[in-house]
Amino acid sequence: MMGHITLEFPDGVKKEFPKGTTAMEVVEKIGPRLAREALSAKIGEKIIELSRPITESGKFKILTWEDPEGKKSLWHSSAHVLAEAVVSLFPDAKPTIGPAIEEGFYYDFFVEKPFTPEDFGKIEKKMIEIIKEKRKIEREELEPKEALSKFSGNKFKQEMIREYAEEGKTISVYTQGKFFDLCEGGHVPGTEKIGAIKLLKASAAYWRGDSERESLQRLYGIAFPKASMLEE
Repeated sequence: MMGHITLEFPDGVKKEFPKGTTAMEVVEKIGPRLAREALSAKIGEKIIELSRPITESGKFKILTWEDPEGKKSLWHSSAHVLAEAVVSLFPDAKPTIGPAIEEGFYYDFFVEKPFTPEDFGKIEKKMIEIIKEKRKIEREELEPKEALSKFSGNKFKQEMIREYAEEGKTISVYTQGKFFDLCEGGHVPGTEKIGAIKLLKASAAYWRGDSERESLQRLYGIAFPKASMLEE
């Protein structure tokens, strides 16, 4: 027998669902408007994708742009779009980390020379192209050996994979089209959720914040679910 889970909603109502029900299946039962606005979900303290099967009971919330964690899901996914745009234009660039921050996101790259203002325009144009392709963002969990092989050309990702393996963490990879990235998650379902995106600035950074380590180029960006929000 499949078994059931109990989800407690923000209003205190508890409902039972078959184990393995996805957050999207839950939100579709609530209503079409919320389904359109949903960016990700939260079970307990963990942010999950709408497509992710829920296997445990707990407090449950659908996250939209009105929620700080919903914003972060969109910005986190936007960082992946930025990384894909950069590596497609600069094949030798090595993506390192790209988190959501308080206002927007950034991504650090190991490159031979700093990005120029001209590069900014090219990268931004490529990001918009990727978003328009409406690519699904999909999660995959890998064994350490498989993950190391997948990121064989990137010593920064390999360093992180070895650390995750030592700490017993789940190693997850997120794919959009042919691009894939090492990531713990908290993403929107697909690039079409990003209504507008813009690069803001570049700066230098050190890998792991250590001045003894490699010097990186950090690109900052912002994204919104609607183009009108960017204009405002």
